[in-house]
Amino acid sequence: EGIVPVPGRGLGHTMPTWFTGSSGLENGHRRIWTRRLLHFGTDCPDRAAMLSRWRKARARKAALKARAEAHLRDPHAGERLAEHFPDALWPPLHSVVAGYVAIRDEIDPRPLLETFYCEQVRLALPCIERTDGPLIFRSWSPGESLVAGPMGIGQPRPDASLVTPSLVLLPLLAFDRFGTRLGYGGGYYDRTLASLRQAGPVRAVGLAYQEQEARKLASERHDVKLDWVVTGHAALQPSS
Repeated sequence: EGIVPVPGRGLGHTMPTWFTGSSGLENGHRRIWTRRLLHFGTDCPDRAAMLSRWRKARARKAALKARAEAHLRDPHAGERLAEHFPDALWPPLHSVVAGYVAIRDEIDPRPLLETFYCEQVRLALPCIERTDGPLIFRSWSPGESLVAGPMGIGQPRPDASLVTPSLVLLPLLAFDRFGTRLGYGGGYYDRTLASLRQAGPVRAVGLAYQEQEARKLASERHDVKLDWVVTGHAALQPSS
């Protein structure tokens, strides 16, 4: 289960074991961060954030490997998402659901989105407008062509109408039973969900392979929790 290292003996008995071990990130980077922590000491106000970022960096490396292996074992897991999607979350007629375009070995949401579309749900996909801002959502229907966005990911054409989803489906690297989501580190979905929820209720549902579940992930104050996680085998409502 070792997606997140277990804290071991170190500075104040809280430094993660990977600061002193031989595995993990390059030794040079580890020594730099160790010197920073030694310099700031236990009273450094940013120390918790620094440790959290290190844990997330370690977790991403392990999570990428776990997801790639899960995809190889079950490349069609996305076809079972609709089967396990909770009735309590099923979108009503004409509501707006935001999906995503799967990249690399992310679980593919298209079969689920197509099921929603057949039940007269409006679909949308995210678009990057500013790299330091929230995502926006433009309407999209299965079969419509996409254009390459700023990061090379397909997104609807610029003339597609802007919409506000009430249900957002999110890709992820890892998740835990507390609703913590590990992404790629850009903060796009954290900013987006925070912005959407200022205007009204929005449910955030992570889509994943079951092998992407971690025991416990590092979390920071700005990290937005998931309301549910749906895999090709089950649905999980996080505990508080």
